[in-house]
Parts: sequence; C-alpha cells; structure tokens
Amino acid sequence: MTGLGEARDQITSGPAQPHDGSNPTLGADIASDHVATTDKTPPVRQYLDLHRLSRLWLPHHPCYSNEASDHSVSLVQFFNNLFTEIQRIDFDEGFREQGTWCPKDGHVLMPPLVFRGDSKQGQAMPVPVSVERRIKPMNKAMWLARSSTHCGAHVELSELGELLSQDHSRNEAVYTPSVYDANELLSWEGEELLKALRSSNYRDKFQAVEMAVFQMFHVMPKVIGFNLLQDRVFHVLVVTARSYHAESPAELSHSFTVQLPVDYDSFSDVAIVQRRSHAKKTASSQCYHFPSDADSPRSRPGAVEQKHQGKKLTEGTYVSLERLLGAPKALSVHDDTRRQTNSANDNHHRWDMMTLSTAEGMTRKAPEQIQQKETLVAIAKDVEYVLKHIAKQRQDRLDRAKTGE
Repeated sequence: MTGLGEARDQITSGPAQPHDGSNPTLGADIASDHVATTDKTPPVRQYLDLHRLSRLWLPHHPCYSNEASDHSVSLVQFFNNLFTEIQRIDFDEGFREQGTWCPKDGHVLMPPLVFRGDSKQGQAMPVPVSVERRIKPMNKAMWLARSSTHCGAHVELSELGELLSQDHSRNEAVYTPSVYDANELLSWEGEELLKALRSSNYRDKFQAVEMAVFQMFHVMPKVIGFNLLQDRVFHVLVVTARSYHAESPAELSHSFTVQLPVDYDSFSDVAIVQRRSHAKKTASSQCYHFPSDADSPRSRPGAVEQKHQGKKLTEGTYVSLERLLGAPKALSVHDDTRRQTNSANDNHHRWDMMTLSTAEGMTRKAPEQIQQKETLVAIAKDVEYVLKHIAKQRQDRLDRAKTGE
C-alpha cells in the first residue's frame, strides 16, 4: 500500500545503488542463523531499504536475454532471504507513537454485511475508523507506519483480502485518488512462483505468492491551489505472500505485501518492459506516455490516463511493507505471526503498514518534520479509502439485488 503522492516525501540518507548492481547494501541486521541453500550462496542482501534493486539482484525471468547464472539469487533463495527479513520484524515493539488519526466524521458509512431485503436493514451504518500513527527506527532509517483494527462484524477479512492481498497494485490505483495508473511491466508465472515457494524454507508458512514489477504513477498535491509539482513515477517489485487456514484452505489467514524499489534503467534491454512502459524518456527528462500499441491488457488510455498524457515526470523511490491479519479462529503455539496481534479482542482483523520514501523534486526542500507529519496523515487516509471502496462494492451489490440483476 502506497498512500497519497505526498506519502513519498520522506527523505532518508544513503547513496543509491549503482545501475550495475555492484556493492549492494548487505543485511548487517540479519542474524547469522539465516538458512543458506548452498555453500556458494552470496551474502544476504538487506531488501527493506531505499536502495534500488538492479535486475541482476533479482531472480531471473524467462523474458531476459541473459543466463540465470548471471543473477545473484535464484527465485528460491530470493524467497528465503526476503521472507526471513520480513518475519523478523516486530509489529508491536520499538515504535514511537505519533497519535491517532480519524476521518472528519470519525467513521465511514457502510451498507450492512448481510442484506435480507428489508429496506431498513439495507441502510448504511457508521463504521468507526481509527488509525494509530507510528515511527519505527529500523535498518538505520526512520520508518513511518500505521496500524488499524477492524471489527469482524463490520468488515470481513475476505473484503480486505481481495483488495490488499490480491492484485495489490491495480487495486491500489482503483481506490487511491492520487494513483492514476498502475502499469505492470513484468510478472512471474504463478506455476513458477508456486514451485519455488514449495522448495523454499517457507513452504509451510505461505500457500500462495504473487510477484511483478510495476510502474506506479501519482499526481502530487496542489501547492497554494496550483499544480506546481510534477507527477511522480515509482518503479517497484511487488511481492504478496498469502497464508490460509489449515482447516479451511480457501479462507485467508494472513498476508504480507512488500514493495521494493527497482532500478528501471537496468531493464533497458528487456524488450517486453520497454514496450509496456508508460514513461517515455526525452533527452534528460521523461514524460507520461500511454502507447496505443502497448503490450498489455489495456490497449488504450482511459479518460484519467489521457488527462496526464505528455506530462513531465519525476522519479521517486519507496519501499513498503504491509501485513493483514485475520481475526484468529484459535491461537496456535506454532504460529509466530499470531503472537503479534495486539488487537482489541479476538474478533478484530488487523492491518499494518510501514514505509520509507523520497518523492524527489521540490518536495525534498520541505523540513523533515513537516514531511513526516504529512506522510503519516497520507498513509492513514489509505484506511479510509479502502473502507469507502468496500462500502461502494457492497452498495453496488445491493443495487443489483434490488433490481433483480
């Protein structure tokens, strides 16, 4: 989850990774008990930071012209390294609380979960929204974070999961006002991902995984009523891992979604990426360009994309991690994730998110405290956006039911 365009203003120090992928930041904070798959496994890279990942520091893809041996990790090694880093993050401890955010009315109006034909039962009810804003020092940086719980009587985990745990980036473009295009550049096939997952150390932790490289396009907020800031483009590798209940394999238990910054220039010789790209370089700058012959499911730009056609872009960088936890059916001593619930009671789902980002451009000149404050508000608003979108989905179903469609 990425939030509004202003949620990319957080600046952190540190040089960017070279385009050739040399001298990467290695995971000094990752303990030495990490499981290596072979004696020749390279040092574990720290993924949760703002250093852009070169293509060769990611798993091989069949569309690449180079050999798989040119890459620093296999798909199995990548899963082992990334999931180990994620699993060691404590979502309860080590945070500096920054207050609670609520929408203006303190709630979102939502149609009831179950509609039985009674007009009164079909009326929208106020669902409270309260988001804890937090800062977590981690990996030598200050991560901006939020946490919220959602009563199972108000929102089903399946409703949250459909938006947050499946096709994450495209869904984000649907419910987030500042995102006007989520463009998939490259994706790994489901069978290949599942095979690697089953060969990894996390075969018993997760049962499904998605992985793709996306271009995310954001419109920036107005300054004193004027559009003074260029649109932003972010290139990210999006990985979502899902876990299901053992006694009910089709029912989601929890999920993680991580977005890692990638070095777009390192994909310059990947034909499919260049054909699908919506960022066109002209001299020293780049602009938004939705090609009519794009090699993607969407062959023509919609009204929103057309509005931004030809506008200049500034490239930003972000990394984020989201966790969605369903209200536990029963606590298991073998489930480490369930030990970190900290919910009001067992009937609440929990949604956590943390991020580092830099939107570059003029926004870098803003004082750090102002950037942090605006970013914390921006990522908190994502919770409201998601609940409003779920409310709209319910209302659409009610309207269809009333008309007999």
